[in-house]
Amino acid sequence: MLDHEKAVLGACLVNSANIGPVVESLRADHFTAKARPIFLAMKAMLEVGQPVELIGLKNQLVKTASLESVGGIAVVAGLSDGLPAIPREVLDGWVSAVKEAGRRRRVASEIARLGTVASDEGLDSASLLEQIQAVAFDLDAGTVGGTSFGPVDLMREASRLVDEICDSEGGIIGVPSGLPALDEMTGGFRPGQYVAVGSRPSVGKSSLSLQIASHAADMGHVVAFFSIEMEAGELALVRACSEAEVSRFAIQNSRGNHRDMHKITAAIGRQSGTPMFVEKLTSPSLGPIRSRAARIRAERGLGLIVIDYLQLMRSESKRSNRNEEITEISRGLKVMAGQLGCPVIVCAQLNREAAEKGNTKPRLSQFRDSGSIEADADVAILLHRTNENADRSLPVDVDLIVDKNRTGACGVVATSFLGKWQKFVPREAFTE
Repeated sequence: MLDHEKAVLGACLVNSANIGPVVESLRADHFTAKARPIFLAMKAMLEVGQPVELIGLKNQLVKTASLESVGGIAVVAGLSDGLPAIPREVLDGWVSAVKEAGRRRRVASEIARLGTVASDEGLDSASLLEQIQAVAFDLDAGTVGGTSFGPVDLMREASRLVDEICDSEGGIIGVPSGLPALDEMTGGFRPGQYVAVGSRPSVGKSSLSLQIASHAADMGHVVAFFSIEMEAGELALVRACSEAEVSRFAIQNSRGNHRDMHKITAAIGRQSGTPMFVEKLTSPSLGPIRSRAARIRAERGLGLIVIDYLQLMRSESKRSNRNEEITEISRGLKVMAGQLGCPVIVCAQLNREAAEKGNTKPRLSQFRDSGSIEADADVAILLHRTNENADRSLPVDVDLIVDKNRTGACGVVATSFLGKWQKFVPREAFTE
């Protein structure tokens, strides 16, 4: 057992109140094999409201048949020998040392494992690189096989969520979309959520996702926008034109007047101060997205990830068909959302077949290439145009159909899409 482990566990025996902060900061895998059963025993006692003291701890270790494996009662009793009352800042230092040691052991273990994997001549270098990226991502995200929540943990999480809702404005506790009716329905996009925005081609899913990303950045959330199809400069111009309410097409065709150019310049200047980062992918696969997102999170924090769009991505492992490939990518993105602790909005195409049979509303089952998108999504927003205008200066009515919502209501948000500005606005608020 390491000295810092002894100190942390001993501090919990000296003062039972210390176990709460220790359990909040550490997991069982942060401890060595000798110390781990003692930590788990203390955590179990905390969860049933039992004070952490020597006799109770011994009984708990006997109950789990762990007393002998930790060295017997003498080792357990010796944890608190000579320890005075511990200031919180000292305890925090010991906890950090235990966490760092556990992390280093995991790194060393994974390096050794990858060395063995690399010696397998049947494994191609691309697959090996994907495994290395996955390990680096998991270590950076701080996840090792998930997290356990006991009764006390669940109560704490529920209380935290209630406090957030009470402190929020209008119940919006996640990242806002900028469309009030949509935010009211979803409560904002929450950490760990996988949000699928689906439509048939050229209906507006890319514009909507960019608008949400832009609004989130305007509100101070760090946004990583992964663009597979659109170049970074083009994307930045669309964003600026949307805010300035200037036609991008007029600018591109040299028909913009001085007033328009001034508005565009002002919008670009203001947006340069917002935390939105565009990642242009030349290799549109899960590994680069995970590693780049983890890097941004480590350097700046991360509030939202947007990916445009799913069907342009490729799997790094060999799959027999496109359905299996998209299924693997979709599930990988959902896992990534949970590991990075931020919402992930993914644009996805719907099949054309329903449109060819008439102007029917889209359905969840129409996501192209894989049914797993429907199953994986925490929130699914389907775009449905209810009218068409050849003239881009005129609005097009687009219903945002919230067809799946694990944490709130489903329904329809009525918007108007202004093609000349690539912008969605509430339909009732639109005036020509």
